[in-house]
Amino acid sequence: MEHNPKSQIISLINDSKSILLVTHKQMDGDAIGSILALKEVLEKIDKKVEALVANSLPANLTYLNDYTTLKNRVDIQKDFIINLEIGDLKIDKLGYKKSPDGKNLSIVITPNSGELKTSDISFSESGSKYDLVIILGSPDLESLGSIYNNYSQLFFETPTAQIDHHSFNENYAKINFVDMTASSTCEMLVSLIEAIESSNSTKIFSESIATALLTGIINKTNSFQNLSTTPKSLTVAAQLVALGAEKDKIILNLFKSKPISTLKLWGRILNNLEEEDNFVWAKVSQVDLEETGSHPSQINSVIDNLLKTASDFDFVILISETTEQDMQIEIRSLTPNFDSLALASHFGGNGNNQSSSFIYPIHSDFKEESQRVIEKIKDFINQK
Repeated sequence: MEHNPKSQIISLINDSKSILLVTHKQMDGDAIGSILALKEVLEKIDKKVEALVANSLPANLTYLNDYTTLKNRVDIQKDFIINLEIGDLKIDKLGYKKSPDGKNLSIVITPNSGELKTSDISFSESGSKYDLVIILGSPDLESLGSIYNNYSQLFFETPTAQIDHHSFNENYAKINFVDMTASSTCEMLVSLIEAIESSNSTKIFSESIATALLTGIINKTNSFQNLSTTPKSLTVAAQLVALGAEKDKIILNLFKSKPISTLKLWGRILNNLEEEDNFVWAKVSQVDLEETGSHPSQINSVIDNLLKTASDFDFVILISETTEQDMQIEIRSLTPNFDSLALASHFGGNGNNQSSSFIYPIHSDFKEESQRVIEKIKDFINQK
């Protein structure tokens, strides 16, 4: 087998019995489509698999197969092991007792004959519960959100492999399968699954796997309308449709049906819309999300499906309050001549020429900080 990242991941998968899948905190169609598709694939080759996500599933993705198996928590607690060198001794009794206050535990070992010494005792911990952690669509570990915060030791104690398409990926895993030309993580998984089929001499693709993967491609390309759409993404999409992907169901759920919470959120954002010389911008607060009953994943759909329809401007901006300390600024180019990445990079962000973002700290309140960052953006644009 060739020693490229894809083949190395397949070797790790084949050598593993228990695998954990994780994805980025945004919980979009590519994240959920890729994690559910790969979970089903690995189960078909008799792997024990758990899929861990940071947030609750958006309502428009509940049509995907096995979405109820996604977990928000996993148990990674290790066993504390007491090792005893007994030689030829026979053990008569083994027990334990707690102190009256419950703060101390004594383990009692009684041999039939002879004696045990303290030098016969050693201690150890059990290894990781998982043989492999596969990280999907996350350019860095911080993109995992609460998963990385809650289980950070897991990513250093367990072999890791990542599959991602972002150009700003930090190559942080043991094996890094990164393809910046791919439209999505789901697009990359198609060739990986084909290789797994070949490696295991078995047919794996199913209608549910194809539907999950096509969900990610359609989501990331905005139904093949944005610049991430390539001849390959169209070819792969056609291949998935031929394998049974339910294209009409995907389009209906992603684009043609909106929960009332999304419509309320859109109303809030449009009501906050501001117009500058060459761009428009809006803001959305944590209060807006709570009062409209919206999911954080619905924020990006607003800028991609609503604000990007603005005409006669170079770009659009959506500012969202992510925590009490930070806000995220999403930028989308409306003309080929505007470099979204150049703007985001000025503030330490990343992305590509058409779509980028950066994090900005909140020093006062969200409303005041939003206006402040807009003034800084205007200053940057005017200096060019």
